[in-house]
Amino acid sequence: MRALKPEYFYRPSQILRRLGYSVGFAKNKSSEMTPWRLRIAFAPGELHGRAMLTHGLSDLRTCEMISRIVRAGDCVVDISANIGIMTSLMAKRACVSGSVFAFEPHPQTSAWLEKNVCEWSHRDLDCAPVEVLPYALSSRTGTAELVEPASFERNSGVARLLEGGAKGQQAHQVDTIVFDEWFADVPSIRLVKIDVEGHEDDVLAGMSDSLADGRIGYLIFEEMRQLPSSSCVFLKDLGYRTYLVDRNFTGPKLVPTQESPKTLIGEATNVLAVRPGERIDFLQRSDWSSLRGGSTQ
Repeated sequence: MRALKPEYFYRPSQILRRLGYSVGFAKNKSSEMTPWRLRIAFAPGELHGRAMLTHGLSDLRTCEMISRIVRAGDCVVDISANIGIMTSLMAKRACVSGSVFAFEPHPQTSAWLEKNVCEWSHRDLDCAPVEVLPYALSSRTGTAELVEPASFERNSGVARLLEGGAKGQQAHQVDTIVFDEWFADVPSIRLVKIDVEGHEDDVLAGMSDSLADGRIGYLIFEEMRQLPSSSCVFLKDLGYRTYLVDRNFTGPKLVPTQESPKTLIGEATNVLAVRPGERIDFLQRSDWSSLRGGSTQ
């Protein structure tokens, strides 16, 4: 364990949890509290469960962007919400006056998400209502095969949509919907988070009208291709600025995608897209508000 990490420096209590996990005291634990005080249930040994036990969250950079962008009363969307770690942060920041739409098509993972959302609502916590939706976002309405790679039991986030499925792999037929059709009557969406394992171009194609109309303030998505990717070019053509979300010890850094470095500190490669006229200065201040549990707003 490297003690000199933001996850431990800004949240010292997590050091004890991490040490307990290292010596085996917590490896069978099936729930943990986030820094923003919402409990997450998970499968012991799965990647997101390990992240909760060792760091108290998953993907610090993305959590920090959510923590800074989402405000009380906002409408936010989590596409491929998994078990709900980032959904919980969205709900906490949007408060009771906001709304969160969490999409998770995998039946087993969606059940964990439902369980966690029910936990927050039953405890009457100060967070936005969350609607759990068992659909995959795509460029067309219909059905598709959601395939589980061999590593799925260790990391439930790797399930992906494939046309016709994949031979020899477990697959689930899921319903697909188009973002523009589902959110046609929503006038403004503050943030959309996307983590769809290579299906980004199709998801963005399905929200092209919402993007062209400027109804989405910010997007953050995982990108497995070299930057600037086709998704970055698509967003640029609609007027959005795109940044690689990097970090140093004291806080996040935004690097224009055309200047992106080849290596990053930890975590996956994530891109932030910003609507014309939206600020980014507050997204680069030195701090880790997601680790402190508070908001920078």
